[in-house]
Amino acid sequence: MRRSRPAGAMKRPTPFVLSSRELSSTSVRPRARDRVVARSTRKWWYGRFPRVRRGTLARIRASARNWSIQRQVRRAAHDDLASFADDLRSLEAAAASPIAAEAYRKALEAYTRAEHAFDRARSPDDLEPVTATIREGLDEATLARALLEGLEPPEPRPPCFFDPRHGPSTRKVEWPSDGGAPRLVTACEDDARRVEQGAEPDTRHVLVEGKPVPYWAAPPAFGPWRAGWYGHSLHRP
Repeated sequence: MRRSRPAGAMKRPTPFVLSSRELSSTSVRPRARDRVVARSTRKWWYGRFPRVRRGTLARIRASARNWSIQRQVRRAAHDDLASFADDLRSLEAAAASPIAAEAYRKALEAYTRAEHAFDRARSPDDLEPVTATIREGLDEATLARALLEGLEPPEPRPPCFFDPRHGPSTRKVEWPSDGGAPRLVTACEDDARRVEQGAEPDTRHVLVEGKPVPYWAAPPAFGPWRAGWYGHSLHRP
């Protein structure tokens, strides 16, 4: 008994078959015959897999690469949050200090806002408020630390150029970027000393396709994340 096909089911494409006469015909030149075979192969392939078209695989690969980079940007922001949390844990004593408690409270609030912004982020553009808020919180944490140690409140300064997680910079230093002409950059005290001694600064690296690269050499997808730390006018080395 012949089995009927369910309603709406797609008919299985019939594999292409060239007759022996077509293949062995002396009236068809070899190259022309190859073109016939190639056309028949393409016709059968696209009939067998109707959703596969030219450029589809390239688009799939590009989409996968973009998704991978977006995940790496998100990972960089997550690492920033984790580093900020470590700084706050080291400052828990400030919560009981009459003069440092207010700055410490503001730093904690900044962490909470940055964490919520990170959870809501759905694209690299959404991560700019995360790093911008972390920067505000680090400024407050730096103030709380200074007050707790009996030092003068520091003036607001841009983050360390080499790694914003180092906190606000303390001074400028001449740095030869990748062997080029020296340029003035803001640096934390530790990195400033390293550069002056001819050593490599503790540069922030991010993962790009599995390889660590300096954050300023990262793809454009890292732009919003970077702008949260330094603004949109950061000059790349």
